[in-house]
Amino acid sequence: MHQLSMITILEPFADNSQLNTVRIQLQMDHAVSNPNGKIWLLWSNEITGNIHENNEQHITGEFKHSDLTEGFMMSFIYAKCKEHMRRPLWDSLLHFANMDIPWCTIGDFNVITNIEEKLGGMPYNMNKSFEFISVIEACGLIDLGYSGLLFTWCNQRAAQARVWKRLDRSMVNDKWLEVMPQTTIEHLSSVGSDHSPLLMVRQNESHTKYFKFLHCWVDNANFMETVQKCWDREVTGNPMWQLHQKIKRLTSTLSNWSKKEYGDIYAKVKEFEEMIRKAEEELLTNNTEALRQQLHLMNANYIRFLKLEESILKQKTQLQWFKEGDANTKYFHALMRGRRRRLLLHKICTGNDVWIQGDDQIAQAACEYFQGMFTGQKCRIDERILQHLPTLVTPEQNQKLQEMPTLEELRQVVSAMNPNSATSPDGIGGKFYHACWNIIKEDLLAAVQSFFCGHIMPKFMSHVCLVLLPKTEQPNRFTDLRPISLSNFSNKIISKLLSMRLVDIIPLLILDNQSGFVKGRSIIENIMLAQEITHGIKRPKVGDNVVIKLDMTKAYDRVSWSFTCLVLRRLGFGEFFIDMVWRIMSNNWYSIIINGHRHGFFHSTRGLKQGDPLSPALFILGAEVLSRMLNLIHHNPMYKGFKMEPKGPQINHLSIADDVIIFTSTDRHSMKLIMNTLEDYEHTSDQLINKEKSHFMVPANTSQDIINNIQEVTGFSQKDSPITYLGCPLYIGRQRIIYYSQLVEKVSKKICGWQARILNYGGKITMVKHALQSIPIHTMAAVSPPSTTIKHIESIIADFFWGRDQDKRKYHWASLETMSLPCAEGGVGIKRLTDICTSLQYKQWWNFKAKSSLWAQFLKSKYCQRANPVTRKLANGQSLVWRYMMKNKNKVEDHITWKINSGSCSFWWDDWLRGGALANYTTNISSLNNATIGHFLVNGKRNERKLRQQVPPLLTF
Repeated sequence: MHQLSMITILEPFADNSQLNTVRIQLQMDHAVSNPNGKIWLLWSNEITGNIHENNEQHITGEFKHSDLTEGFMMSFIYAKCKEHMRRPLWDSLLHFANMDIPWCTIGDFNVITNIEEKLGGMPYNMNKSFEFISVIEACGLIDLGYSGLLFTWCNQRAAQARVWKRLDRSMVNDKWLEVMPQTTIEHLSSVGSDHSPLLMVRQNESHTKYFKFLHCWVDNANFMETVQKCWDREVTGNPMWQLHQKIKRLTSTLSNWSKKEYGDIYAKVKEFEEMIRKAEEELLTNNTEALRQQLHLMNANYIRFLKLEESILKQKTQLQWFKEGDANTKYFHALMRGRRRRLLLHKICTGNDVWIQGDDQIAQAACEYFQGMFTGQKCRIDERILQHLPTLVTPEQNQKLQEMPTLEELRQVVSAMNPNSATSPDGIGGKFYHACWNIIKEDLLAAVQSFFCGHIMPKFMSHVCLVLLPKTEQPNRFTDLRPISLSNFSNKIISKLLSMRLVDIIPLLILDNQSGFVKGRSIIENIMLAQEITHGIKRPKVGDNVVIKLDMTKAYDRVSWSFTCLVLRRLGFGEFFIDMVWRIMSNNWYSIIINGHRHGFFHSTRGLKQGDPLSPALFILGAEVLSRMLNLIHHNPMYKGFKMEPKGPQINHLSIADDVIIFTSTDRHSMKLIMNTLEDYEHTSDQLINKEKSHFMVPANTSQDIINNIQEVTGFSQKDSPITYLGCPLYIGRQRIIYYSQLVEKVSKKICGWQARILNYGGKITMVKHALQSIPIHTMAAVSPPSTTIKHIESIIADFFWGRDQDKRKYHWASLETMSLPCAEGGVGIKRLTDICTSLQYKQWWNFKAKSSLWAQFLKSKYCQRANPVTRKLANGQSLVWRYMMKNKNKVEDHITWKINSGSCSFWWDDWLRGGALANYTTNISSLNNATIGHFLVNGKRNERKLRQQVPPLLTF
């Protein structure tokens, strides 16, 4: 039970005359009501309060709790239902936004912030929410989140008419998180009301310090000498033990050295600020040379420690786009607190639907859950399924894989790894290995070579910390959390070395259906191909087609080690390499980080570490079994596939790592063949398809009997167009603006809250260029969103850049066109999304012409048949991507010239003479319309006879 200090009742359905009676019943000492009696606020003597504003939609006051040294503001909200009637409330909130005091808003805002906060009823128009989102941004508020059910309101109507929304929430400013970072919100059960009560709890913050190598140390003049002296001290044992002992000793040495060299950096910054303030005051009355010199020295030290503080905060936030020297430590502090909040777990629901809270209880449940997830039953491996895997790895490739690493190769591996990666369990990150390479290289090489000699990595080297990243806005179960592995950097070096050796072999083993983590293949082209196939789902006179999107349950975490090794063996990998892979996969000891503390130490029997450099390659090699099994179905005479061009590639699936999408007909027997293949793969590989999250899409005019048949055979649910594939919508029919509402929402969320208020114009320019504009790039490269959507995003970015003043957006002193100009021409270099989208469309044509990828082959068979693509024209029924390509092809062709190497470019239609295509100079093109330059070459020289036969005399040279 909680001892409540404040209680707010919204719409009490009681006269104000009863307020005092209720106050006594609830054992509160003070009470106040708003003018219309819709908000009752009660608090105990633990809190002193002073009401600043009291009106129909909120009560706002300044309060102070006896446990806190600092006061705080709270706004208790009961917003009107209609949009225009809420505007006075937004104006009032904007009035309080600029106060430098902890501020919390809580209550019923009567509006949602994204479409996921509504279930049932008519589709929600996000335009209704943009005014509220703008106010959140302008006030610098951040949602505290919640535990419990997502929705806080229900209309309590019958089945089809029932609607749920998250109308109630609590949002705070950055100052609140600074003073009370452990504030939590719980959605309680709604009893006797259509709203769920909110419970706000303020918890004390606890700290456990683990060693962490600070990047700023490497710039210290004494750093290298300190490391060298510590590292050179003699250690006995095998090479891996020696490396561990030297790192362990170094962490202790550096901790002591840092305390002596810097002390508490945060405290030093505040100390110098106070010293400078006092010195400046004294200088006003005693202006002496000695005091001026003293003040100058203080300023120099202050600047030095400010830079150290900025470096530490930048390292903790892992912010890559922020420029060095911006010295915006307030922004870093805010970002760090925001990220910590998102990782906090105050309450979790177990598999038995029991809610638990408290770090120790949550940690125990987390260890039990993830240990169970990483512990696999011995699966029945049907080796007949692996018979269709060809032996592709050559003896020469195997020899390269098992060669003893050299010092130069190890240097290249370490250089290729991110020095700013997350800190490992031993606290020594990539920055240390980069900076101190010359000191540690011999010991590191000896440790890596000992692994190649068959030694097993000891537990201290294979120790892994699991960070649980939320997959949803508010994770309530462990299934809502993604375990990311933080391995020791020394461990990852071995994985990286093997993955770099594999990088050129993988494309030779993996079919074109898979685009994830394969060198030379494009994820964007994979998405465009999926959309192109989906576009043909309604082809007339060819029967019914269906698109199936699979959801693999914890795909990486369920990987069977024995299955992976059998696949490697079948593909032709040598036993030496397979043994190394086994020693990397099977030797992991996990601890779980819960609210900043490490808990547990357990072993796994299956799964690949997410975050390990070798894991993606091992996963797609295992997934290749499914890919080849699905392609094998085409050879079954009873199989009827997704109707495509008969002379083009016949594709029944595409995949990007564990994201799989299947294209087939609605023929019952054909779907059974697909499902039997999936079941065989599940039983052999230990993978599991989540039937609740997997779904299928069919045209709107598909009969209910066919839909029922698909559901019966697959066990999947139907989903209306569009379905999402790698963050992009795959749709049937015309493109609609609503398909991209989540993209707009994602950009809005990125700038919503404390970031916008803290950054100056320079910081905003950097954030726009490197963070905001990167959000829609992925989607624009694949599916070209509507111009309305792009303009909307540009408008949001412009409003973010220029800011708001109270309830109005500030005047935009320059247009987007002017801002897109280079700095030398009066702009700020922020590229227009419209121009970026056009350039990406141009690139699509270039990739289509220059590559022979599966996507390019499919488009050529669908739209070009035997004709050259340059000669094709716009026609009805073509896909959106192809229409853009047809629209832009001439502009791109004017800037493409070809070198004569193998002679594969078009003789007539490609510009290989640097003066334009030959077809532009004549209408008398021979019957060899699709001839390449190679047709007119013999032994690398021109075939004069054939040239004179096929080329008009005026063009013969």
